[in-house]
Amino acid sequence: MIKQLRIELGMTQAQLAAALGVSQSTITHIETGKRSPSPALALEIVQIARKHRKKITLEALYAPSRNVNAT
Repeated sequence: MIKQLRIELGMTQAQLAAALGVSQSTITHIETGKRSPSPALALEIVQIARKHRKKITLEALYAPSRNVNAT
């Protein structure tokens, strides 16, 4: 879900990591399922998505089968 969202936002892993204040390897681990985002990090991801006019919920970040809907 995070990778799909990041691509839809037109961001690289490095850009998303910088926007969130984490390392690129953290984004890689989240995208590959080796790590889940903390609730605080998930909230920040949702906020970034909403700034780009993407509708997403915290629950959607933890449900990889759901799609991100654009407004």
